[in-house]
Amino acid sequence: MGRDIIVDVSGYQTGEIPWSDAAKHAEQRLIGAIIKFTQEDFESKAAFRHAAGAKAAGVPIGAYHFAVPQKPIREDAQKEAQRFVQKIREMASQGLTLDMYPFLDLESGEDEISDVELVEWATIFCDFVTGALALDKMGLYMNKKYVKHLVKGRGENLAKHILWIAGDNPEVPPGIWSKPMLWQTPERILPYYSEKIDIDIAPEGICPLLIRNSSAAIAKCGAGGASKMGTGMKAFLYRLSTPQKIAVAGGAVVMLGVGGWLLWSQLKRKKK
Repeated sequence: MGRDIIVDVSGYQTGEIPWSDAAKHAEQRLIGAIIKFTQEDFESKAAFRHAAGAKAAGVPIGAYHFAVPQKPIREDAQKEAQRFVQKIREMASQGLTLDMYPFLDLESGEDEISDVELVEWATIFCDFVTGALALDKMGLYMNKKYVKHLVKGRGENLAKHILWIAGDNPEVPPGIWSKPMLWQTPERILPYYSEKIDIDIAPEGICPLLIRNSSAAIAKCGAGGASKMGTGMKAFLYRLSTPQKIAVAGGAVVMLGVGGWLLWSQLKRKKK
């Protein structure tokens, strides 16, 4: 039995990836690609090539920013976040809109600033990106050592973001997240590609990684879509924003109240 995988790619993958074949492969079926868009204040030259190839094959795409946190904290985090947002918008203007939430790649800089400052840097970056792109959350990539740095820095506020963890297994150090939505495995070899490439597994499927209300999320995870979201009311509610969910809940309460009053009235008439 085959498995579904997601790959993360950058300029290190110089050969053309057979996206269409990968999306149909019986043993290692590709269901998503997370592409390096930027690092510090410069962009990846391979981003367009990878994104265009994946999109053409119907493979949902995501993007990540390789961060190099340093002082001054606020100015540096905002500068890198602004560059990432700029690249995401630039790619979208060329028809390469993100399907998955964007990710912040944290694997550098922990020796340059304190754990508390790391949390501050990550928070500023994430707030800037989600605010600029009108997203409810984004994702954080890191190894277990980096997770421990954020725990020590009291980064509980980052728990709302998706955890993408790297390591020999998907276990997560306690303190912020209980489980990852994406795990970068130690594997690097695929049967349909000659170069080494990072292979990732989404334990709960791709639905939690897709931007809510995006066309990919509705197509793959809406009513009648992926089993991880289910169908009917559950899928409908998933696509709603929090204010919309509150409105739906309020309407349901009103309807129940009216229904109860009508039932009481009928019973009262019968007693007469």
